[in-house]
Amino acid sequence: MARDAGGESKVFVFVGCFQGVIDEVEVYRSESRARRAFKRYTGVSYRDVMRAADDGRAPSAVLGQNLEDCRILETDLR
Repeated sequence: MARDAGGESKVFVFVGCFQGVIDEVEVYRSESRARRAFKRYTGVSYRDVMRAADDGRAPSAVLGQNLEDCRILETDLR
């Protein structure tokens, strides 16, 4: 696991939600693996969701209302 000078490790947490209920949480050491989990769960690439957000559209515009709460969170472990 990659650590920075302060001893922190970055991890990526995929949170799978269906109709507002969390039913899957997975932690990955790389963003690419978390993005693959996102696509496997939703059928949509995370890049497409981020592009929609950049255009001012809500996640539901790409994912639909059932999956709009799916996320990838980035955090540091200390």
